[in-house]
Amino acid sequence: MNIMINSVKFKADSKLEKFVTDKVSKLERTFDNITSCDVILKVDKPEADNNKIAEIQLVLPGQTLFNSKQADSFEEAVLQAVDATKNQLSKYKEKFNKKNGDLKTDLYEISKEPIVDDDETGIEEV
Repeated sequence: MNIMINSVKFKADSKLEKFVTDKVSKLERTFDNITSCDVILKVDKPEADNNKIAEIQLVLPGQTLFNSKQADSFEEAVLQAVDATKNQLSKYKEKFNKKNGDLKTDLYEISKEPIVDDDETGIEEV
């Protein structure tokens, strides 16, 4: 999964970027086929409370999931957005598996399956 972190009108320090990357990368445990993830961090009004916003946009096969959460700190907003995205992702995975006949999404599981020769030529398909 490719994770892009954008901070609007401020420079995010490396600790915050590492925190965001660690938390967002855990979403791959829920669903393997995540193409990319964009995280946008921005400050709504500097003088107000509860002004930090974290937006997460996940690109999946045939679907894009989006969540935006606002909190007192970026860490709290990111945690809330990741939890909400994880719930969305679980629902998407159920629909995806139901639609595709419980299609295997784990590449490790697919690689363990033997190659079956279906035609009479005796040539294995890869």
